[in-house]
Amino acid sequence: MSLHVYSEYSMLQSTIRLENLVRKAKEYSWPAAAVTDRDTMHGAVAFYRLCRQYQVKSLPGIELWVQGDGAEDQEFPVIALPQNNGGYKQLMQWAGDKQQDKQVTWEQLADSAGCLFILPLEQSEPGTFRKSKNDLYAFFEKWSRRFAPGVLWLEAPKMEEEMEWREAAERFGISMVASPLINMQKSEEARAYKLLQAVKDGRVWKDTVIDRKPFSLEVWQEKATEMYEAGHLNNWRKIADKCHVDLSLGETHMPVFPTPGEQPASLYLKKLAEKGMQKRYSTVSEHARERLKHELSVIIDAGFADYFLIVQDFVAFAKKQGMYVGPGRGSAAGSLVSYLIGITDVDPLQYGLLFERFLNPERAALPDIDIDFPDHRREEVLQYLRTKYGETCVAQIVTFNTFGARAAIRDAGRVLEIPQGLINRTAGMFSGTDSIAGKTASDKKLQQWQQTEPKVESLLRAASYLEGLPRQTSIHAAGIVLSSGRLDSYTPLMDRNGVLLLTQYPMEDLEALGLVKIDLLGLRNLTLLEYMTEAVQKEKNDFQLRHIPMNDKKTYQLLSEGKTNGIFQLESAGMKSALQQIRPDRFEDIAAVSALYRPGPMAQIPLYAERKHGIKEMPALPEHIEDIAGSTYGIIVYQEQIMQIAVKVAGYSMGEADSFRRAISKKDAREMKKEKKRFLEKAGASGVLTAEAETIFSWIEQFANYGFNKSHAVAYSVISYQLAYIKAHHPAVFFSSLMSGHVRSEEKFLEYQREAKEIGIELLPPSINQSGYGFRIEEGNLRFGLNIVKQVGKSNIQMILKERNSSGRFEYWLDFLHRVDTRAIGRQGFVYLIQAGVFDEFEVERSTLLASLDRSLRIIEGEQEFQEFGTELAPRMRWIEAAPLSWEEKLEMEKEASGYYLSGHPLEAYKELFAAFELWELGSSLPVDNQLRWAGGFVRTVKTVRTKNGQSMCFLTIDDGTGELEVVVFPNVYRNVKSLLAEKSILLVQGRTDKQSRGDKMIAESCLSLPEIEKQAEHTLYVKLPEDEQGQVLRRVKQVLRQSPGAVTVLIYDGQQGRAFQLENSLKTDAGDTCMRGLEKVVSKESIILKSNKDAAD
Repeated sequence: MSLHVYSEYSMLQSTIRLENLVRKAKEYSWPAAAVTDRDTMHGAVAFYRLCRQYQVKSLPGIELWVQGDGAEDQEFPVIALPQNNGGYKQLMQWAGDKQQDKQVTWEQLADSAGCLFILPLEQSEPGTFRKSKNDLYAFFEKWSRRFAPGVLWLEAPKMEEEMEWREAAERFGISMVASPLINMQKSEEARAYKLLQAVKDGRVWKDTVIDRKPFSLEVWQEKATEMYEAGHLNNWRKIADKCHVDLSLGETHMPVFPTPGEQPASLYLKKLAEKGMQKRYSTVSEHARERLKHELSVIIDAGFADYFLIVQDFVAFAKKQGMYVGPGRGSAAGSLVSYLIGITDVDPLQYGLLFERFLNPERAALPDIDIDFPDHRREEVLQYLRTKYGETCVAQIVTFNTFGARAAIRDAGRVLEIPQGLINRTAGMFSGTDSIAGKTASDKKLQQWQQTEPKVESLLRAASYLEGLPRQTSIHAAGIVLSSGRLDSYTPLMDRNGVLLLTQYPMEDLEALGLVKIDLLGLRNLTLLEYMTEAVQKEKNDFQLRHIPMNDKKTYQLLSEGKTNGIFQLESAGMKSALQQIRPDRFEDIAAVSALYRPGPMAQIPLYAERKHGIKEMPALPEHIEDIAGSTYGIIVYQEQIMQIAVKVAGYSMGEADSFRRAISKKDAREMKKEKKRFLEKAGASGVLTAEAETIFSWIEQFANYGFNKSHAVAYSVISYQLAYIKAHHPAVFFSSLMSGHVRSEEKFLEYQREAKEIGIELLPPSINQSGYGFRIEEGNLRFGLNIVKQVGKSNIQMILKERNSSGRFEYWLDFLHRVDTRAIGRQGFVYLIQAGVFDEFEVERSTLLASLDRSLRIIEGEQEFQEFGTELAPRMRWIEAAPLSWEEKLEMEKEASGYYLSGHPLEAYKELFAAFELWELGSSLPVDNQLRWAGGFVRTVKTVRTKNGQSMCFLTIDDGTGELEVVVFPNVYRNVKSLLAEKSILLVQGRTDKQSRGDKMIAESCLSLPEIEKQAEHTLYVKLPEDEQGQVLRRVKQVLRQSPGAVTVLIYDGQQGRAFQLENSLKTDAGDTCMRGLEKVVSKESIILKSNKDAAD
């Protein structure tokens, strides 16, 4: 065995994975196994658990880097192993100190109890003195007496090496043990180790130097007896015999809530629940009383009263601070106690939610209450917990960012200097869940790629060494742990500059230690609801989301039409389609569609809709379950329905029913057979006929893996409904909050902007005196906020708004510059503000402001010159005049400054000109069909490439203000249109959807430039109708015109009435050969005349 081992948790410094280490220790029959990661104990509990599983004695230690005795500005390694649980706690304390930038000293080691220490031959402080006998002896003279006998050990050198070290050990009575650093499993992993070092150092392979040759478990097992003296090897066992750590796994360490007057938690919880009962219900039913009595009994008997009080307390704090706390999440919404004490806001009695789905008294499990907070205020709750319980009693939970297949390929490729294109293509073949081994074995395209490109095989081999190894620590998105005492008695802590400290053990190890996790999640939609509520309350100060009617017709109409952009859970195209099918008219329909819209059960959505609307008849349900499944039209949508059926049909208790639900959802054939037998027996005992029970069980079996947690569906559907209600009744408020939060998500922002315009909400340009931080409502329209402008920054915007609010409007350009911190904003910030049109109200051309910017800033910076201007700054400003910008130039500057066109779009000026083309809005995905259609926009990018045959083709990106589209122009089309393809030009493209795309790419078949279309507009086509059957002829003429859209105006002459009239813009044509031939089949050639507008005027 070895006592100095780096595992994968000495990140990027070892290829040894914990389970491989323990498996090898078992295989080699080692008396014990040790892990000593550098300054951390991330893997200690996982290692201990694995050793128990494999029946190997575990020594969970640490390599501590200790402050030097003679060189205090340096640190040196010491191997520390626990002799007992007290020593293990001491190691956790030191590991926590090291990860909180605190030093560990020799004095601390010497004064500790319960630990053994081994001084490595390499790198340790005395190891650096090996060539200086006096210094070496002086060190041991000082410190050997400070440690108790048998506590301090030295790493033994190889046979007949390091004589000074050996002599020092003998002179000062310090035993030696063979314990070299092992950081590989196999010798063949030397390349993998070098690869890790290169990734760690950010170097390429050829520049990576390994200072210390790695040592493997394999070589240690095979050659240790050849390398080290027997006595030094035998000392392993002596040390192993001295170390006995026994971690308490499986016990629960429930945190304690400080109740008023130190009354029992159970009594205080009961008081809060009974008080909540009176507050929540005007009339308390007997059913509610019995349900509360039952839940309290289960909670208190299980010892969970403190847990509920802790959650209730921080939720109450959040609500007092004005936060919009989520109505519930997960199965906790099924608890009446949670509802009564304010943890949740969904009435479980009203919606038929089950407590046992949350907390089953017949199955030992900790409660799991997840709470959603507005994502911008979650840290306030963390700070409250830190203040209330102390920073050592509450912590966030560490997670590890590991190398996935794609990341491993990219890092390995960079180190090996493989061409970037090859790296990208190889990585692109992997999804986020693929493994390198699995994909390589099963994917024929990847196998062909390996054969085509010889470097790919070596790339994948190198990447596979990295795959799955931890790369760095991160923070669990939601989880925290609380304890009644110091957390560092259970887990070492670490500091990552957050509100709370961080555990060094990951979540699964904390749970094994019996610590209770609570999930506090930040939900962006709650932030939106909080902002929206505040905005509505400015108009209606009594508005409260919790009091809105849940049967509002306008809201259900919006949902039924699928107008759900921006609405939590409901804005995907598939969900919109489901809503349009179901056409919800009650809250239960929203919960049902959110539960059904998942792979598998979504196949039931059409059936649900057809039965709801009477298109298909409801099947005759067994009498026993009609009231359970009738509300969901004979479809089992929820897990709770399965539980209710088991109770009603087979006489299960609710706890048994929950266990039944869990068992059959696994679809294990043996388990299913056992559960069926039990179900039929219990149903028979309850008086249900065997045939009917068989039918009911097979029906349950059909839907077993479809069922969704109803408590979660209902709770989250409340959020969806609330957002839909605000959208239906306060659309300006809705879009103001929504778009303010998506200014840097271009696709979503444009989608929301388009919908706002469709319902008549005008978007007003940003203004230095009218804009707020984000969007602001002005008479039902929306004013862009200053946050739309790049590189200005939140703090600068807040500074501008604060100055404007305290001292009034900015009257002119230099007034603004005088009142703000110009250095903080910076020159580029001013450039973007000017380009975005923020200062247009000062009635100075943007071009002039830009030209005069540097002069203006110099005026402000020069105090003496500034004072000479006094209050006459604006009239006396010597502007550097510049030619006014064109409309198109202004729009391009706006796009550069904000990412968006703020006062229009280049295409808007040509709306009438392009009317006949019926251009597809690029904000919507193209239908994946074979139909020809037109799209048009401002050309953003043109990228010309060559095919394998050496032919030129190109890729275009066009933008119409609602979105962007990639256009592929293949060689056969490119050679005819290449002269038209230029960036910053307006182009119309006719083509078909690329079937390999998801509706975001078009294959071009023809292109038209703006000059070509404008040239068409210089002509008018005259068509004379015959005297007979004019109505039919006109219809046929229109059909021909629609086949050849363009910009030529069409005038129809009606000889019978003696009048001429112009057709609508949508029937303008290109008057090309195809069009003319088509018209000649409808009217005579003499009845068609194409004239230049100039000639017609003459």
